[in-house]
Amino acid sequence: MKAILFDWDGTLIDTAEHVYEANVEVIKSIGLPPLSRELYGQHYSPNWRLMYAALGIPTDLIEGAAGLWHAAYKGHEAELLPGARPALERLVAAGIPIGVVTAGDRKVVAGQLKRTGVADLLGAVVYGDDIAEQKPDPEPLRRGSPHSVTPAHQARRPTSATRLMMCAWRAPPASARSVCSRPSSTPTASFMKPTRTSMPNRSRRGLTATSSRKRARITASRQGSARRR
Repeated sequence: MKAILFDWDGTLIDTAEHVYEANVEVIKSIGLPPLSRELYGQHYSPNWRLMYAALGIPTDLIEGAAGLWHAAYKGHEAELLPGARPALERLVAAGIPIGVVTAGDRKVVAGQLKRTGVADLLGAVVYGDDIAEQKPDPEPLRRGSPHSVTPAHQARRPTSATRLMMCAWRAPPASARSVCSRPSSTPTASFMKPTRTSMPNRSRRGLTATSSRKRARITASRQGSARRR
């Protein structure tokens, strides 16, 4: 395992409902029909500009909608989801670099990372306003790729794993949470590389004798057929 990259909202911190409620206020402020959870789920995207366009916000109002969202957002004091902190600490203890790639702005997420203590565990953080491209564009994940995740302060013992796992970003509140599987202790896990089991000598001799008898019967049958011709 080279590194693991997590989303933030709704994956590690319990803010999915706060994000939804802020978007409800944005739609209301602009004068569009109320934003139902069903409609939100249909058009949700980590790229809020694409989502707002899909929800019918006029193009000339999309950039300004960000200010409305920040004014309505109430998740600054949200807590980590159950089990999130212990999971991160286990990865750090295993010497696996971890990072966060979020569509959230630095002014919101940086404070949450520091307040919850997660900032001390991370080797890299990519915020939504760091680069122009937004998830689901792959560029934010590339920015947080293993060569950018510095494990200097977190590696406690070496690890032999060599693969990269990137956790998907959180879908809208009504959908299931993304789950990262527990890393294997070796890069050649049983489901990746089939193992050959040894066979007792007696069984191998029996299979060899059976194969020899079958070949002899086939040869005799072919010879008899040739004589009849």
